[in-house]
Amino acid sequence: MLLGDLHILDESMQACPKGVPGTIWFKTATPFEYFNDPVKTAEARSADGTMSTVGDVGYVDDGFSISPTGRPS
Repeated sequence: MLLGDLHILDESMQACPKGVPGTIWFKTATPFEYFNDPVKTAEARSADGTMSTVGDVGYVDDGFSISPTGRPS
């Protein structure tokens, strides 16, 4: 279970409309970090440092659930 906020964003970091896939970003009470990998951690953070992603792509469905669709190649 993730305690925080999930966002589906396009490449411009704008919210995707319902049903449109985008990158899944999340905000948590404790910042996400890769173990002993500060470079990968930095790559996974938004420009303002408030959100992180592991690269999953998905969309919000009609029931407001997040449906993962994969990762970009």
